[in-house]
Amino acid sequence: MAKASDTTIEILKQIRDGVAVSNQRLEAVEHAVTVSNRRLEGVEHAVVQTNERMGVVESTLVELAQQQRFVTRGLRALASRDHRLVDELHELRNRVDAIEKRLT
Repeated sequence: MAKASDTTIEILKQIRDGVAVSNQRLEAVEHAVTVSNRRLEGVEHAVVQTNERMGVVESTLVELAQQQRFVTRGLRALASRDHRLVDELHELRNRVDAIEKRLT
């Protein structure tokens, strides 16, 4: 009977040792999860900051696009005016040429 009792005690010791090892592994996993959570919080913070910066970039691009449209309209107006001025200049030159021909 002592042999069976010794065997039972050995099995229980092995189970105890296995549980102790499992507890150590579980603690290591919990630590790793804690570290990962901290890193994830850092990444989340970085994403929030990046989103804020992207918002600034987006609003700046929208403003630049509006300014570009304004400049483009102004340039078109100037180009149109330049064409009219060139046409008027040609007309005036023709008139001057005609007057000079009459005077000579």
